[in-house]
Amino acid sequence: MIKEIIEENGRTIVIDHNNYDIIIDSVFGQRNISNKDSIKIFFTGESVRPKLENYDISIDFDYIDHPNYIRIPLYYMYFTNEVSTKYKRSKCNPNKPYFTCFLVSNGIEDPENDGCIARNRFFHKLSLYKISSKRR
Repeated sequence: MIKEIIEENGRTIVIDHNNYDIIIDSVFGQRNISNKDSIKIFFTGESVRPKLENYDISIDFDYIDHPNYIRIPLYYMYFTNEVSTKYKRSKCNPNKPYFTCFLVSNGIEDPENDGCIARNRFFHKLSLYKISSKRR
């Protein structure tokens, strides 16, 4: 994934262990992160939290609130290629009758599951602004 992002931006990847601009680290291998003035990226799909202070960018599956942290679950890398190659987005209908479509599941209002109650309140308030299409 990182390789694709770099190449999509017109860059060429050259592997040179003596002269490098980017270090990509993970939970496997040695823990000798260079002090060289280079960009340090930590990436893992394992259940390991990165030491955020050691890296310029950390990519992981966890929910971490940090400006240099990017949450990308491991399944995303397997999912996006399949979706982007097999499924094409349909054209938008300019004459659509609704300004939004509100997709929901599990509409049971249960005091133990406040998310459903909050979601339904949000839908009704949103519908006061403009008509929404609600699908189950």
